[in-house]
Amino acid sequence: MATTSWRQRLPPDHLRGRADALHRMISWGINPLGSVLGGPMAARWGSRLPFFLVGCTPLLLIPLFLRRIDCPEDRAVPVDAATATEATAEPAG
Repeated sequence: MATTSWRQRLPPDHLRGRADALHRMISWGINPLGSVLGGPMAARWGSRLPFFLVGCTPLLLIPLFLRRIDCPEDRAVPVDAATATEATAEPAG
């Protein structure tokens, strides 16, 4: 649940559906690759190796993703002092 919430918060509203579709395509599309590679590995070296690799791979990828994580609040465009005072100033009249 936490990854779903995080994944839905990151993209802008108009791209959320595409981001979810891309996530599903990658996660479901990789399953056959795991079967093709995991079956022969298990037959040759035992069933523990594929499970070990599946468990260790995300740990090895953590540093890669930590560099890219940012929240939508962090992407807000900073407002300089001149623009802020113009936006809050009362109209002359």
